[in-house]
Amino acid sequence: MLLPHMLGSRDEPRPYIRELASQMRRRPAPFRRAQFRLEGRLQKSWDEHDRIVQSILARDIAAAGSASRDH
Repeated sequence: MLLPHMLGSRDEPRPYIRELASQMRRRPAPFRRAQFRLEGRLQKSWDEHDRIVQSILARDIAAAGSASRDH
């Protein structure tokens, strides 16, 4: 599954924006690993991503924004 954090970055024609998106994924990586050691956190993250994706597919901008902020 393509995570919402990555949507569009692979097709971005501007190298600067692609690099910025890449950095945004890499920098918090150590914190994500620690976070997923918490019981139930991995499933919660998948559920949060699903809510974001479903909102995008439904073209519900407000819900997608809310779900992204909650995540």
